[in-house]
Amino acid sequence: MNGWKRLWIVACALVAIPVFMLAESYWPTKEAEQATHYENARSNELALSIIKTAMEYPGSSPGVIDATHNYDQATLAITQESENYKEKVNSLWSRQIAVLVMFPSIWIAVCGMLYLIGMIGGWVLRGFRPKE
Repeated sequence: MNGWKRLWIVACALVAIPVFMLAESYWPTKEAEQATHYENARSNELALSIIKTAMEYPGSSPGVIDATHNYDQATLAITQESENYKEKVNSLWSRQIAVLVMFPSIWIAVCGMLYLIGMIGGWVLRGFRPKE
């Protein structure tokens, strides 16, 4: 194995570190989905309580209730968040497989490009060497 191939192997190993660290940060977990769901559900519940208060005291909070912020929209948002959470939990396994496929594919593509760049660089360098 010549020096260029050794350099390519080292470069691929160095590229693997950030790629797989990034894959870990994108790895979907049930705990992360629960935390996101809790935040979204809490936000929707707070919006609903603000709208209910504005409906009880219409003169005290003008501009709170409009076409996009009303009781029906707030209850719909709570229902949709619950459905979205169920869908995300049910699709957790398939999203994990997608991460397992995507990030190694990215790493292989980057290694292939590095190899191609090395081949082209070697070809160019051989062109500048004197003929013996």
